[in-house]
Amino acid sequence: MGKPAGGANCDAMVGLVKEAEGLMGEIEDAETMDAAIIALAQAIEHYEISRYGTLVAWAKQLEHTKAAARLHETLDQE
Repeated sequence: MGKPAGGANCDAMVGLVKEAEGLMGEIEDAETMDAAIIALAQAIEHYEISRYGTLVAWAKQLEHTKAAARLHETLDQE
């Protein structure tokens, strides 16, 4: 699109990470910890998937076909 890539902190993702850290600090049992890590990773992954899905839809709506295709590739990977 002719512009440099940029980034910003995502408050929602920061919140998910803080939630994970807090929960993991409360668990002592190894099997429970494994289950919690899986659940927390799923939550983060689902958030990423929803964001990429939204970005694909916006790019298509704005007729940025190259960006939509590239974002869709990332969505497929997620």
